[in-house]
Formats: sequence, C-alpha cells, structure tokens
Amino acid sequence: MSELPHYDQATNKCISTSRIIPLDSITDCSDLKFYAYPTAGPKKEGTPLQLWRKLEAPLTAQNDHHGPTTLQYIPVLFEIIGQISRRDCFLTTSGNREFFHLMPDDRALVSCYIEARPTNKSHIQWGRYHRALMKMVEFTGHPNVNRKGLFLVDAETLLPRIEVFRSSPLGREVEKTPMLDLNGNHSLPRSLNEVPFDRPFRILFMFCYSPPRAGEEGLVYAELEEIVPV
Repeated sequence: MSELPHYDQATNKCISTSRIIPLDSITDCSDLKFYAYPTAGPKKEGTPLQLWRKLEAPLTAQNDHHGPTTLQYIPVLFEIIGQISRRDCFLTTSGNREFFHLMPDDRALVSCYIEARPTNKSHIQWGRYHRALMKMVEFTGHPNVNRKGLFLVDAETLLPRIEVFRSSPLGREVEKTPMLDLNGNHSLPRSLNEVPFDRPFRILFMFCYSPPRAGEEGLVYAELEEIVPV
C-alpha cells in the first residue's frame, strides 16, 4: 500500500482532499497514472501498479524528516457507497482460510464483495461504477486483463459486485483494521454473525494492476483502505 510521508498540516489537507475520488465521477483517466508500489529493492517483472492522480498544481512540502519534495501525483483512493454482500464474505479477524497458504504464517486475507443497495438510486449509481471500472481496466493498455478478482456482474441486476481485500494479522483484533464503527473506532468482526449486512457503507479502495508476465494474464484488483458506516 502506498503511504505518503507526513508533511506539514496545510499540505496534508490539500493531499487528503485530492486523494479521494468518487468512483462514479470517473469519465476518463486523463489525470491518472500508474505507478509501481514503492519498494526498497529493484522493480521486478509484474510488480503491482497503483493508479495515482495528478494534482491541479504541484505541491512543495517538507517536515523534520524529509527535505523539500515536489509532489505532482499522489496515490488515489476511490470511494463507493454500497453494502457488504453475503457472497464469499471473509470480513472477519479469521479472514479467508483458503488463502492462508499464500500469506506469511501470521497473516490472513480479509476480503468481501460490496454490492448495490436495494434502491433505484443505488442501482443507477452502481451502473456508473461499472462504466468507471471498465474505463480503468481499459486504461491498463493491455487487451487481456483478468478482472474477475476486481468485480463480478450479477446475472439478474447486471450490476457489479466489487471485491475488496486486505491482509491482516490472523485471529485477533489489530491496532488498525480497515473497518470502522460510527465512532471512528477500528473494529473488525470476529465472526460472520457480527458482520453488519444490509447496511450502507462508504468504502475506500486503491485500484491496483499487476502487468502480465510471460504467458500469463494481467490482473486488476481493489486493495481495501477503509469501510465506514454511513
């Protein structure tokens, strides 16, 4: 996950305002750009990329730990409003046990699908979400990109269910989880019985893309940043 250095208060305010984009406002990707995950080592083939947004005007910032830095692009968070789907919901401290073999021993994959609310207004909004996601997939520039890890289209409503995920320490509450309650406290359900289905939530996620390796497809997915009740 891309993290910005902690800059002065005025700059952070500008950055925070610019970082969040309502997904249904995306009509083109002209002010977006793919950047590689920041890593200490050299970039490898297939290194995941994230969509970053160009600032209206470059920002110059510094603090006690960083010298003057000019920012032209910032990692963007996309915002959707929907509800947690009962389909393949692993939004608990146990995560998805089927994925444990892919993660370090003390990590779990926390994931769920987000879907439209049962209202006409929400269905119209989710139709726009679908169009925006397709534009972002096309923006990868590759004709063969696997988007099944990002969304599935419901056969009845023809609307997408967006899958979001995040790795989390296994089997216990953590200092920072992606799910918050109405008071802003971090609180991840311990079981499916505690998951608040059928309620509206605001979800923030990063759009990520793993370019294709030799003989493989590229992959797009949504890395979960936050789920907050509305």
